[in-house]
Amino acid sequence: MIAEQEDRKTKIQEENQPERAEYKHKINVLLHNKPNALAKISSIISRYNGNIEELNFRPTQKTDISELELIVCDPENQLSCMIQKIRKNNFVSIVYAGPRITKQSLSHHQANSLSS
Repeated sequence: MIAEQEDRKTKIQEENQPERAEYKHKINVLLHNKPNALAKISSIISRYNGNIEELNFRPTQKTDISELELIVCDPENQLSCMIQKIRKNNFVSIVYAGPRITKQSLSHHQANSLSS
């Protein structure tokens, strides 16, 4: 009985919390093919409470560099901090972020990914 009351109280508190906006961004990185390079990028994103929702690798004309495309959920709107930290690493050639991704553009992006 007491446990049920606590569960209901918790649910009511969660329902009354204002919904937190989550920002999604596309980040492209030209990354040197070296051990731990991807781990360092994911660690930076994690440090800012970001979450990698999608990850794609593509080869480039240089065999020692790959293009990494990330869709990152950024609940605290810390994209510029993430980009600055990623740029400071010696395993990154170029990093840039696309515009904020809306639900509509994300579904269009996912449809294009499936068709390729």
